[in-house]
Amino acid sequence: TLIMPKDGKAVLAKNADDWKLLCPQVVPNLKDLAQNEHFVIVIISNQGEVVWTHRFPVSLTRAVMSFDGQYLYARDAGPFNAASGGNIYRVAMDGSGEAKLNVTGGSHHDLVATPTGFAYIAKQTAGACDCIFTANADGTNSRCLVDLEVVFSHFNNGPGGAALQFQDWMDTT
Repeated sequence: TLIMPKDGKAVLAKNADDWKLLCPQVVPNLKDLAQNEHFVIVIISNQGEVVWTHRFPVSLTRAVMSFDGQYLYARDAGPFNAASGGNIYRVAMDGSGEAKLNVTGGSHHDLVATPTGFAYIAKQTAGACDCIFTANADGTNSRCLVDLEVVFSHFNNGPGGAALQFQDWMDTT
């Protein structure tokens, strides 16, 4: 949640004028950032008003708010099937401190905020199955939490694989 009703108590705003920013320090950046020539993240209120914007130096595939609402994480597409590459960026909601985070793995998929930082899908080695990595809020301590090869190895793929086995089981129950 980025905004709240002006009184801070109600669940829903009464009208387009009955809201305030959770982090009001983001407003001064709107005009300054509109002059850049990079890609833009725009946050719009449910009343249709622009409340925050930031331009990143690359084309992005995903942007998510940190768990505590202090940062916006964003990621680019990155190379497919590579052991390195792909970038995750972080910027404070006041527009300061944009940083490309140094994380492990070839990151080419989504990311999600966690209470201690973020999680993302990436490869440990080129051609390998993906892993679910976790990292601290600043990108440090990135590590593979779940090797998806281990997960997928429990399923048979192809003719007679898991889907067919499930259908056989459904037919007998």
